[in-house]
Amino acid sequence: MPILVFISLFTLLDFVVLFSIGSQIGLLTTLLLVLGTGFVGLHLIRKEGVSTFARARQRMQAGELPSSELLTGAALIFGGALLMAPGFCRMH
Repeated sequence: MPILVFISLFTLLDFVVLFSIGSQIGLLTTLLLVLGTGFVGLHLIRKEGVSTFARARQRMQAGELPSSELLTGAALIFGGALLMAPGFCRMH
């Protein structure tokens, strides 16, 4: 339950920052920044995710456990998802 409260408060803070910065720099600039970070996140997930998956498959074929590749893949998905989510709190 405390994690749900934390996520809710972080989301609320993120929107407050997004709207306050957006009112200062303008709607078009705000939209371009939010869309730009979204495309960067999507590109990160696609490019790095495919190479990480290929390395994991190679290690599995060699009979090894691809633990570092699995952790790297999870971190890439998490980081890419944060970049795809609209907001400015993660851009510092």
